[in-house]
Amino acid sequence: MNRAAVELYGFTAEECSAEARIALLDEMLSDTAQLKKEMRAFMARLAGQGITAIKDVCFNDAPQLMNAWDELEKEDALLLRVSIVSQPVSAPVDLAFGEQARRRFHSPWLRFHGFKFMVDGVIADHTGDMIYPYADRPGTNNERPVDYNALRQQVLLADARGFNCCMNAEGDAAIRRCIDIFAECRKRHPQSVVRHSLSDLECPHPNDIPRMAELGLFAEVYAQILLLNPCEAEAYMRERYGEEREAQFYDYAALFGAGVTVTIGTDLPLFIPSVPDSMYAACSRQFPDGSPVNGWYRERGMTRQQLLTAWTLNSARHHGMEEMTGSLEPGKRADIAVFDRNLLSCPNDELRTSTVVLTLVDGRITHDLL
Repeated sequence: MNRAAVELYGFTAEECSAEARIALLDEMLSDTAQLKKEMRAFMARLAGQGITAIKDVCFNDAPQLMNAWDELEKEDALLLRVSIVSQPVSAPVDLAFGEQARRRFHSPWLRFHGFKFMVDGVIADHTGDMIYPYADRPGTNNERPVDYNALRQQVLLADARGFNCCMNAEGDAAIRRCIDIFAECRKRHPQSVVRHSLSDLECPHPNDIPRMAELGLFAEVYAQILLLNPCEAEAYMRERYGEEREAQFYDYAALFGAGVTVTIGTDLPLFIPSVPDSMYAACSRQFPDGSPVNGWYRERGMTRQQLLTAWTLNSARHHGMEEMTGSLEPGKRADIAVFDRNLLSCPNDELRTSTVVLTLVDGRITHDLL
C-alpha cells in the first residue's frame, strides 16, 4: 500500500483485518449494480455447495448491503435464506438501527437476526485471551487486552431490547467472561426468549461448557478449522498452550455431551462452506495431508450424524426457523441438498471428493448436476 491509500482508508498492510478495512469496504459497496452482481454470483457458488441459508454479518448499519438484499428479495432473486447480523465496528451498538432493521426484515427469506460482538483476537497470534499464560510466551495471557466492561454494557443493552446477541471468542478466558455476561442477562430477564450464542469457541475450558448448556446458549463452531493447518506437525495448538491443554481445542464432544446446541459456520471467506470438508476435519479429525492416521484427538470430535444435525436443524433452531426448515418433515419447506454419495457411510478418504449434485430452496432448484 502507498501512503495515500493508508491515509485515505485508515489501515496498513500490516494491520488489515476486515474491521480495519471498513472505509474501503464502504466504498466498494457503493456501486449497487456491481454489488448485486457479486451477490448473485456468491449465492450461486454457495448453492453449488448445497447451502440453502446463511447468516450474513455486516458492519454497523451497512445501508448499501441492506438495500441490495432488500432489492434482491423484491426481485425474487434470492437463492438462499438470509439472516442479517450487525457487528458494531468503531462505534457502540446501534439499537435504533436494530429496531428499524427488525421491523424491515422479517420474511421467510430475509430477516434481521441481531448483533455480533468481537471479543478477543486469535490464539495463533497470541491475541486470544487465555486463562493460563501461553506456553511459548510465559507471562503472556493476551497481547491485546479486551475491554470487558464496554462489551458487557453493550450486550446488556441489546439483550434488554430483545435482540439475539453473538459474542465471538477464541480463548478460554474470553469464553468464560462472555458466559458471565450472558448469565447476567439471564438473571436480569429470566423469561426472555432470545437465542444468544458464542461463536468460534476455539479453546473453551471444560468447566465452562456445562454453563453454556444451563444458559441455553448456542455454540457456533467452525468445523473446517483444522484444515487451516497443513499437517499435524505444523499445527499451532500444542505450541501455544502446551501439551497439557492441547486437547481443549475444538472439543466438540464435550459440547454435545453437556447438551449444548451446536451449530456450524465457516467464518467465510476463511472457508467456503463444505459439509464433506467439515466431516473430514471435525469427525475424522485429520489435517489436509491425512495426518494423523487415527485422527487428532478424535474422541474430542463429533459424529457424522451430529455434524449433519448441527449444519441443519440446530442452525434452524438458532435462527428461529425450526418450524419451517432444518429437517425433512411434512409441512416444512423443501430446502434440500443432495450429494453424490452417502456421507454417513463413505470412507474417510473419500469425503473430500464428494460433491453436491442438486440443491433446492423452497422447492426451487438452485443447483443441478443431475
